[in-house]
Amino acid sequence: MKINFNNTYLDLGEKFYSKTKTESVKNPELIKYNTKLAEELNIEKISDTDIVEYLSGNKVLDGSEAIAQVYAGHQFWHYSPRLWDGRAVLLWEIWDKNNIRKDIVLKWSGETQYSRGWDGRATLWSVIREYIMSEAMYNLWIATTRSLAIISTWEAVFREKVKPGGILTRVASSHIRFWTFEYFLRTWDLDSLEKLADYSISRHYSEIKTSENKYELFFHKVMEKQIDLVIDWMRVGFIHGVMNTDNMLISWEIIDYGPCAFMDNYNKSTVFSSIDKNERYSFMNQKYALEWNLARFWETLIPLLWEDSSEWVKIIEKNLENFRENFDEKYFKMMNNKIWIFQEKYFDNNLVIEILEYLEKNKLDYTDFFRDLWESIWKNKINIFYKKYNNISESNNNINSEKNNIFEFKILWEKLENILIEQDINFQEISDKMQKINPQIIPRNYKVENAIFEAENNNNFSYMEKIIEITQNPYTSNIENREYMKAPEFIDKNYRTFCGT
Repeated sequence: MKINFNNTYLDLGEKFYSKTKTESVKNPELIKYNTKLAEELNIEKISDTDIVEYLSGNKVLDGSEAIAQVYAGHQFWHYSPRLWDGRAVLLWEIWDKNNIRKDIVLKWSGETQYSRGWDGRATLWSVIREYIMSEAMYNLWIATTRSLAIISTWEAVFREKVKPGGILTRVASSHIRFWTFEYFLRTWDLDSLEKLADYSISRHYSEIKTSENKYELFFHKVMEKQIDLVIDWMRVGFIHGVMNTDNMLISWEIIDYGPCAFMDNYNKSTVFSSIDKNERYSFMNQKYALEWNLARFWETLIPLLWEDSSEWVKIIEKNLENFRENFDEKYFKMMNNKIWIFQEKYFDNNLVIEILEYLEKNKLDYTDFFRDLWESIWKNKINIFYKKYNNISESNNNINSEKNNIFEFKILWEKLENILIEQDINFQEISDKMQKINPQIIPRNYKVENAIFEAENNNNFSYMEKIIEITQNPYTSNIENREYMKAPEFIDKNYRTFCGT
């Protein structure tokens, strides 16, 4: 196997990582290899045998050094001083076809020095979930880490019960987390903190590396990218589930797909993660979780900017005020776009709020509603859309007339229709724009669970392959993928997702 690599992170020194050895696997089996991604990464065509051996950790490329990176940080408000990569090893940095440096990591390949007594392994279902979700998010045009391969070890992994194990090969622009900065702040190693900041700027934001106020610009760059990322999640109804500061990358890509899921019926308080007991990371709370995480990241940069710590609180508050304004502006722009409104002078944020309240009150599917709205213009069936959703409103009004008449669909529709008439954009333009915002297909939770069940219990990977194939074109509708567009017939209120660790 031949891969051109060089690991610049190693040059930072061993305060930033520990060298480690990958654990060997007795009978690894290749379940899935992402050929398209391999081509994008300039990885030459290689045999299945080499894929299995090198991406299970059984073999190591000559000259390469596997490392586990250091970081600390906050988990559900609480600071943990020593987390580090206890279940992942960085193998190589390589250049892709766009001349962008990428990390290649084995995730769940076994213990490292930082596994804290845990096995460093994962169940095959965790690996399958991450592969499906990460590739689906990539095809939804959302910045994300990606999945190169699934290797099944078939070794026993002990969780709530014994399950077969698996290893994922993860690809990212880097694995530098907010927590990496927190580690050096909390140990008050300001030389290493500065070195890490300079390395991060050079790798991801090279346009500011010669600026006098580069560290402040660095924070603002990261903040803007993270805002864009989380708003993209909300655009498609995605709930990350575990937005701790170790799961925030300064490269603004999604990392850790353990307890994530997609919302079906709209409810701003939707939570799936079994460990999120207080709805800290619910759908709408993702904004506030990001704000809190950015505050922790900003704190780590302050020693590089100001010696007078008495000014820290004021500076943090000022920057976070900018966050709230920026987030809300971008969020409401996105939501106005989802309901046909593209000219800023016609943006109606109150209408957005009222429509979401209508969806929540009537327990309507988030994806279906906005897809139907787009199709009503595309297929010139606006009246059918109106009748469908007004009938829902009228049906519910029979149950509770006083409550539902406040946001009756007829009133909302008239407001939207008036804006549509006034906008200086024709229906074709609106249709083209909406198609790129409102997906036709998301990886429905029940479809993902079915793929996992069949793989683990029946050694049948055809369901997994099908959902991966269908979600490659999430903005396209055809007869073949209609089955994968269906919302569940009933909502399982007890459905929960797990980290798998």
